[in-house]
Amino acid sequence: MLTKLYGKSSYLASLLSYTYMTIVIILKIRENHNYQKSETSLIEYIGFIVLFIVMLESYNSWINNSARSDGINTTERSIIHMILFPIVISFMPSEIINLDWILGVYFAFLAYKKYGLSLNNLKEEALIESGMFMSFSIMFSPYFLGYLALIIVRIFPTGKFTFSKVLALVLPTAITWFLLFTFNTFSKFNLEFYKLINQKGNFFTKIIEGFEGNFLIILTTISLLGMILVSKRNLYKLERNTHYSRIILFIVHLFVIYFIASPETLILLTSSIVYGLGLLIRSTKKIIYKELLILTILLFSACNIYLSF
Repeated sequence: MLTKLYGKSSYLASLLSYTYMTIVIILKIRENHNYQKSETSLIEYIGFIVLFIVMLESYNSWINNSARSDGINTTERSIIHMILFPIVISFMPSEIINLDWILGVYFAFLAYKKYGLSLNNLKEEALIESGMFMSFSIMFSPYFLGYLALIIVRIFPTGKFTFSKVLALVLPTAITWFLLFTFNTFSKFNLEFYKLINQKGNFFTKIIEGFEGNFLIILTTISLLGMILVSKRNLYKLERNTHYSRIILFIVHLFVIYFIASPETLILLTSSIVYGLGLLIRSTKKIIYKELLILTILLFSACNIYLSF
């Protein structure tokens, strides 16, 4: 039933995904801020829900544009990632409900989407737009500077590397930093930017404790194995040009999380885990196995959410 529902794009599938995402985020906000029902800020609820749905839409758009660049008809493509997104979020620690990191990830999605669309014909104008999105991403989280470097490195395989292209990507970040620095210097208000978060010594102990941590590790492992072990024939049908670059992104995410050692960074894994799980489900030939996999993780997610009440 779920396989059929999420086999093609539909309003019902999107509605169910957004509804589940809303429930998950509300509970994560309450858990993160230790709110009582009567003390919860309605504006804060709405703000975070909107941000996550916008981020989901951005991720969905990125997936579809990647599919088009691979010559895949998106109307015939599984949108299983729509329900996998809130499922994965449900196993994340509540600390991921952090405005800076949500906005940082969102603008990074936009940057990679724009960059992916311009890969076949790299022009400075398109790279400036990617650089602008990355400048906002870096403004909210300075660690995302590493992803800007990753975009620059990806120019080399295209055979179109020039210093003007690097300048087009880097210049917006320098301009954004200069404008904010000038604003803080001459204004009575002080806008915080390029703010590093504190590392937590007990981070690795914390993430492997309890049901959520264990299940997140299982999902991460299955996703990575799914990305690496899926057959070349299925890869050709599913994700030709973007697959290996996403494996690299997955590994980069793991290194970033290890380096910073803070729960907020786990939000970076969301897109990679969703991609790996989606790839595994879509490459599974027998419908019964697909259905069982989706139902199993959805059941565990729903139980986890129920226990959070």
